[in-house]
Amino acid sequence: QDSDNGIAEALLAMISQKKFNEMNIDKAIESLKANWGNWLTDPIEWVDGSGISRYNMVTSRTLIAVLKKIYS
Repeated sequence: QDSDNGIAEALLAMISQKKFNEMNIDKAIESLKANWGNWLTDPIEWVDGSGISRYNMVTSRTLIAVLKKIYS
């Protein structure tokens, strides 16, 4: 069975490779946070690509902002 965690980590690695010419997940996360910062309501704590780590934290307002962005 494929792992969503592995897919998420691979996507971040590919984003980093495309943008920075190196596979650095931390750089990819920081870049995405900087690009999204102007429309997210609250800062996000994003420490890995899986999205399910107990160290990743988002607020309900942030989730609603993401849904609104998808809708628009």
